[in-house]
Amino acid sequence: MRLILARHGNTFNLGEKVVWIGAQTDLPLVDKGREQAREIGFGLSRAKLKPDVILTGPLARMRETAAIVAGVVGCPAASLKVDDRLQDLDYGLWEGKSSVEIARQFGHDALLAWECGNRWPNNAGWQPSQQKVIDNINSILSMGAIDDWYNDKTVLAVSSSGIFRLMSRLVGVIPDLAKIATGHISLIETSASKTHVHGWNIHPGSLEQYLRHAPLDA
Repeated sequence: MRLILARHGNTFNLGEKVVWIGAQTDLPLVDKGREQAREIGFGLSRAKLKPDVILTGPLARMRETAAIVAGVVGCPAASLKVDDRLQDLDYGLWEGKSSVEIARQFGHDALLAWECGNRWPNNAGWQPSQQKVIDNINSILSMGAIDDWYNDKTVLAVSSSGIFRLMSRLVGVIPDLAKIATGHISLIETSASKTHVHGWNIHPGSLEQYLRHAPLDA
């Protein structure tokens, strides 16, 4: 299975206060976010990576990103499926706060542990449990091995930074490189015997050139 990860587009305009938003906060995309979603679609089209199915988390910013991509690449509406396994993390006591406010209240070390080491914070009230999120991610990574329909398929999964940070840990991306920027994508190939990260945090505008030098299924 070829798994394309796409982080949803921007939800804050330039100059607005940027705060941590997760499952509690259902913001729509701003104009820049919709432009990023279109860039994902155009990047996939130029690279001839049309998804067989698009899985998206349930929040508006994820569903809107997925719908825009689907329209650009020409995927039928039936190929787009809401998947609760891709729901954003609930950041508990960190939700709605800026990184500066979080560091002031919970300690700079706790913030850096997550942002630079993908280490789940204690006493911050994040939900669901880390193990539940990991189980959900593993079930997505194993779809091609346990479900014949997904075997040799291309799957686009639209979700959030937090989900993809934990996924990066499971597939062996070093913590310093784990973040996927808004509107960026990553490529994973899975089989019954292995999971291979083909590329991480790729700007969709450079995807065609990237695959020219490192083709999938090579």
